Amino acid sequence: MLIAGAEQGLKQRLQKTLSRIPNLQNQVNGALIFDFYEFLKSDGTSETFHDNYLKTIIQFADFVEKTYPNLTFFDFDDNRKDLILRFLQTKVKPVEEDPERRSFRTYNDYLDRIKFFFRWMHNVRRKQSPKDQIPKDQWETPFFVQLKHLKQKLLSPYSVTQKWTLEEFMLASSKESDIERRAAFRMLWDLDARPHEVLLIKRKNIRFQEKYAEGEIPDGKTGPGGFVLTNSFWDVATWYNEHPFKHPEVPLICDSTGQALQPETLRKWLYELRDKITKMLQNGSIKDQQEASKLKHFVEEKKWNPYCLRHSAITHDSDYLPEYAVKKKARWSMNSKQSSRYISNTLSLQLKSQILTQAGIITDEKLAKPTTLNCPKCRAANPPHYDQCSKCAYPLHYEAYLQTKEKEQSLEKWVDILRKGMRANTDFNKMVMRKLEQSDLTVQMLARRLAKHDPEFKRKLEQIHRHNTQLS
Repeated sequence: MLIAGAEQGLKQRLQKTLSRIPNLQNQVNGALIFDFYEFLKSDGTSETFHDNYLKTIIQFADFVEKTYPNLTFFDFDDNRKDLILRFLQTKVKPVEEDPERRSFRTYNDYLDRIKFFFRWMHNVRRKQSPKDQIPKDQWETPFFVQLKHLKQKLLSPYSVTQKWTLEEFMLASSKESDIERRAAFRMLWDLDARPHEVLLIKRKNIRFQEKYAEGEIPDGKTGPGGFVLTNSFWDVATWYNEHPFKHPEVPLICDSTGQALQPETLRKWLYELRDKITKMLQNGSIKDQQEASKLKHFVEEKKWNPYCLRHSAITHDSDYLPEYAVKKKARWSMNSKQSSRYISNTLSLQLKSQILTQAGIITDEKLAKPTTLNCPKCRAANPPHYDQCSKCAYPLHYEAYLQTKEKEQSLEKWVDILRKGMRANTDFNKMVMRKLEQSDLTVQMLARRLAKHDPEFKRKLEQIHRHNTQLS
């Protein structure tokens, strides 16, 4: 429902953007923008991509009209390069307002979109017939848009406070109750993934081991690549078993019909998790004050988009993996210079721990938390937070054993109440039998479910129990 609403909102934004095109005074430019939109649709790009590119070109057309009302995009040549530069400079904020020069990123994004538009005009729109059009990988760039990007002093697009640590991300993602979404979020981290790469993975691409899973991304941005699932292992395994579609060709993360999702959906899911945590903080449902304080910080300071997760995960990997391994895991070529943007300029966790240990602030005697719990009965590996074995349901520690005994005693009580109620009240008996027929449950299973999920039915059971007690 939330996804449908978000997609509807995106369609409305795109329609609003398209409605601005007829308002342009220069009808030739307006017609060209409509043709460009038709090309974008045929090129298989997303509606978010369409909306961003159309907004940029419409803004540029507005800017051109104010200076040269009759100038069309067909008239652009080397003498009009300064016009493009003047428009791009409107996106750069003064250094007093933008000391880290983040507006350079906006400048560069607008330049890329304008460059793409004129490349399309030069290689596709100006051609007399479709057979003369040039494939996109062979497009030429007109000289007047061969402009350079502005260089940011800040290599990373995210500050230290905006990026996530593994511990922070695992806490935030634990508040996602939907197992498919939680698996997708944690896969983004484990894979150092671009959003579309997680969505390319099919059921057949994953192989489960005892305490981890491995597999291959079929064809990402830089080609296929392997991966290992550790932090996301239990969520992925659970979702894999609960997946409504068992065919090996079905995407692991999919919609209700088994079709692949758009990368934009993952971003929406993350924003919805942020909004959900905000509501939990507002209504006081998070009782642990320390945890609530951390989550409040995440909502206010962290960036909740998939690429920030990728950036954070790669920064985390660079603390303990050599550079060649980071490049391999992030699916970069060995001569890529991308690692300089990701390798943290802060102290690594290992170095920070050594400094604090030397200062006596922490001790090296602290044992690492176990990553798994082995069942004493069947020896199956379980997540450390599990109370019962996921394979045989045997209690994993003494407290869980006591809780299990208490639940069994409570269940026996409710089964007894249910059976007495069925014997004593005909209408009640019919209602119970009707529910049994609808759900194909045994009396014991029905009692367990009713006591947990059906408060109104539970109240009726209590009334009949009191009535039977008075009679006896």
